[in-house]
Amino acid sequence: MRLHLPKINLDVISRIETVAIDTVAAISPWLAPVIPAYLTNTHMAGALGYPTWVAFIGALVVECLGLAAIYTATQFWDYNDAKATEKENRLVGMSQKARMLARKKRQRNAPFKWAALAMGFYIVVILTVNAALEMEVTQTGFTVKVFSNALLSLLSVIAGLIIALRSQHRRRLEKFARVREAAGRLAFSPRKTTQEPVEETQKSAEVTQPAQIARRPISRTEFLRLAGAQTYAEVAEIAQAHDLNGNYGDWLASRRSVAELAKMVDLSPRTAQYWTSKPKEQA
Repeated sequence: MRLHLPKINLDVISRIETVAIDTVAAISPWLAPVIPAYLTNTHMAGALGYPTWVAFIGALVVECLGLAAIYTATQFWDYNDAKATEKENRLVGMSQKARMLARKKRQRNAPFKWAALAMGFYIVVILTVNAALEMEVTQTGFTVKVFSNALLSLLSVIAGLIIALRSQHRRRLEKFARVREAAGRLAFSPRKTTQEPVEETQKSAEVTQPAQIARRPISRTEFLRLAGAQTYAEVAEIAQAHDLNGNYGDWLASRRSVAELAKMVDLSPRTAQYWTSKPKEQA
């Protein structure tokens, strides 16, 4: 008698595993501040002598402000970094004089330093209340218990970073999906076709001919337009002519490296660097 075991669908197991891990990663950072909040509430009510309700509200406020400071600092840093990258992309194709004037022009960045200062102040508060105050009350110096309280108090910092990073990644995925959708609409839009009959030999040659051979060499003007574009629609004709309907959308949603763009259009990285670093009249 043979024992027939049910077939295991690995795809289903993989999807369940992905959903479970993603759910844990989404929920656990919001549960982490409970431990620092409890320590803060205990020390405020016991060592500092605050009323129970004041200590509870104080611990809640400290943790909420800490998460807000960490999230804001991360957001400001990401915004400034993206803005600096965008400014460098705008400089592509400018003359040397215009490039120098653009670099000297002051741009308003998000106040990352103030947000980082708020985050640092929060860390000082929780370490003082949950670690230094423990040393003062017990008069035992820096012990393993004090060190453990300090580490547990810093869980909120890790939780705030995870929440901020997941939020940024979710926005990047949404932007990437919008760019891919726009690129797909342009790539599969109906084109004008001629009414002239096509010979069978020409059809078979087009089928067997690789896409790379059909590409025409890109000009400097076209490359600079691609490198400095902000949306796929601005250079859709050039991108389609060089078979960049899909990967050009990915490039727009990424950090937009000039070297990576050169590889996509079969251009020498040295030539791309020369084209983007020299004014148009000198190239």
